[in-house]
Amino acid sequence: MTAVLLAEVEQVPAHQSAPSVLLHVVPGAVAMLAYVGLVPLAAAVGLPSVAALAGVGLVVVPVAQLGILGMHNRHRPGEPAVALRARLPLTRVVGWALLEIVLAVVAFAVTTPLTQLLKTCMFGWWPQTWTIRLGTDGQ
Repeated sequence: MTAVLLAEVEQVPAHQSAPSVLLHVVPGAVAMLAYVGLVPLAAAVGLPSVAALAGVGLVVVPVAQLGILGMHNRHRPGEPAVALRARLPLTRVVGWALLEIVLAVVAFAVTTPLTQLLKTCMFGWWPQTWTIRLGTDGQ
């Protein structure tokens, strides 16, 4: 059964194209800059570069997203930042999460044979210092 939120929400206007693009690009750009900045720090303390990626995902991205929501609340205090009218049941949330994990595993399995080809043909320009190293090979 779906629980409906009791608060009456006014009709929220649709985003224009430019703000919608910015709302998606800016957090990604902030995350990329943070990753590029954290890779040398992770290497300096002997951690693999995936530690920098995890740090970005656990600290930088949530802070950027909360900052965007906070700016929205300051500029439009009466308008909800996220206008959810109904909550998904827990079983559906867990189902979506499991589907995402399964699709990620499938994507990694499908692209594993293509890894070297992708590295050389599509991402040959990518600096070696920015390459994500898992640290499983002792490096």
